[in-house]
Amino acid sequence: MRVLKAGALARVILIFVILVGNIIGNAALNPPSSGTPSPDVAEAKGNGATHEKARNPRKPSGKARGAGKRDAGKGKQSGKNKGKKNGKKAPAALDKEKIEAENASAVEAFQCDELDKLRVGDRTYCSHGNDPQLFGTTSESAADAPLQGTTTGGSPQRALCIDDGQSGPRVELVYVHRNDRPDRLPQLLPTFRRLASEMDVIVDQSARKTGASLRIRFATNNQCQVEISSLGVPANAIDGFGSSVGKLAEAGFNKIDRKYLMLVDASVFCGVGTFAYDDVPTTDAHNFTGYARIDAPCWDPGSMLHELSHTLGAVQYSAPHTSRGAHCIDEWDVMCYRDEPHKPKMKFLCTDGAQDFRLDCGNDDYFAAQPTPGSYLTRRWNMANSIYLAAGNGDVCPDAAEEPDDAYWYDFWKVPMRELPVGQSQERAFCSEPGDTDWVLFTGKRGTSYQVQTRNLGPEVDTQLIAYRGFKEQKWAGMDKLGVNDDRTEGDSSSSIIFTALSDGSYLIGVSEAGNRAGLDKTYTLSIEEAPTTLSARALALSRAKAKPGGAFSATIGGVTPGATVTFWWRQGDAATEIGESDADASGSAAATWVVPKGARKGSSQIEAIGSDGTYATAVFKVDEKGGKDNKGGPKKRKNSGQHKGKDGHRKK
Repeated sequence: MRVLKAGALARVILIFVILVGNIIGNAALNPPSSGTPSPDVAEAKGNGATHEKARNPRKPSGKARGAGKRDAGKGKQSGKNKGKKNGKKAPAALDKEKIEAENASAVEAFQCDELDKLRVGDRTYCSHGNDPQLFGTTSESAADAPLQGTTTGGSPQRALCIDDGQSGPRVELVYVHRNDRPDRLPQLLPTFRRLASEMDVIVDQSARKTGASLRIRFATNNQCQVEISSLGVPANAIDGFGSSVGKLAEAGFNKIDRKYLMLVDASVFCGVGTFAYDDVPTTDAHNFTGYARIDAPCWDPGSMLHELSHTLGAVQYSAPHTSRGAHCIDEWDVMCYRDEPHKPKMKFLCTDGAQDFRLDCGNDDYFAAQPTPGSYLTRRWNMANSIYLAAGNGDVCPDAAEEPDDAYWYDFWKVPMRELPVGQSQERAFCSEPGDTDWVLFTGKRGTSYQVQTRNLGPEVDTQLIAYRGFKEQKWAGMDKLGVNDDRTEGDSSSSIIFTALSDGSYLIGVSEAGNRAGLDKTYTLSIEEAPTTLSARALALSRAKAKPGGAFSATIGGVTPGATVTFWWRQGDAATEIGESDADASGSAAATWVVPKGARKGSSQIEAIGSDGTYATAVFKVDEKGGKDNKGGPKKRKNSGQHKGKDGHRKK
């Protein structure tokens, strides 16, 4: 693609930025949930698909943000926004005839070069050509996928209400589905509104990096809720970006002052959007109608904001860290990845993985609410000046700076997740639409006991906790569940889990609101501390200490708090497989029976038991005959296949 010189009419050429991600290979797909699993739906995590972050199908490595880079934050914020105002004024009415005439003239002059022309009604766009189908045909639609995080309730933080919610430039969401399949908008509406809220938080937190506050000018209804329309289209219209845009325009979604974000119930793309070359700071090129599309596998706020940002002019080819493909190269960043056709070398200038859920790593390429005087963004196009953004003046959730903390998406996009040091606490809240789960990662040491607990609960808050082992080592789909707790005691809606680390490594904690309540006052304190004493492993009684593959044995532990849950594990080397669970009886005893798997390797294994009260026991078990080349792990071994589901009822939201 050619970079146009300043002043040329061709700056307003709209091209399709097609960022496609190889998310599931050739497997049939039910899309991953659009958010994080909540602790009551986490056990569905078993068949998570491997998702490489390549938003370009030919991209072998790097942060693959196919069709839409993701970033995700949950929207939360509390207290009054004390950030500086950036003095943004209400946008003036757009000159429809002037912009459309300029666009048509520019396309004629430019001839789209190596790009294909695309006509949508009376408007002309330039396109890369045919849209690749990375996830199979539309017969593998997400329409059959189970819903996640779609409950209602609470008074959550919402998108900023601006005037009547309709006048002036707006970002409008449209749910698009095949017209021969069910319209799922009634079920998905709470999820989509939560994702919109999280997009809004990403923008606002990105603006706060330079001391200001900005919010997205969403189209909203009279209740200040993000408005989302539904559109059914023929199957062949789903198969391409241009065809889906055409159907949208035919249905009247073609206003000159709108950016349309399509949430498509299919799995053809990750994301795709329109883009204009024009880096003049006062240009109208980015005020023209824009279209972005996100398919179900990438329904996360980062991917959605990535594609929307393209329609708002990010990233220009003159930017200091341009990829020369409408992206940037300084990670971590919502808009950066190693794209086609140049496959530039990435620079890791922002090492905190949480920045991958923020705009503009260095505040110097495409977005800075208050750019450094004399810098590139004071002289060239700055997305923060878009008429589709407004000065923020609403309340902010207490833990907005930590959001998004969606562990599933960190794993999905292969981004390092920020850790909470043991011994520290965080003030958290459930501020966005219902269904939110907060995730915290920490590093544990083998044999050390830890207490994870919630305290100082806000009004009517009822927390649920879940703990996993192996997020970094075994990835989202392979984690081992360690414990779950809803109420600490009868009548106490706070939560507490005590466990002993079975190995050195990463431990992931999920916290959800049991009643799916949400609001700025739904706050709590989360802490992770070493238990008062580090428990030494006691002897674990085995019915037999040696067996051939196929032989059964039982393991028994005593001295457990009556009613506490004990989880039993089989360990060979670094691999651990859950044998079973048992609640301790009135005498404090718990037991589990297991059959040695046929594929178990000859030699010694470790049997471990861990109680929810911190009890820990271990014993050596010997397999005395080789039954196969590899240890298959037993009947409860989790497999990493298919698409993402959470554990124990904690489905990804």
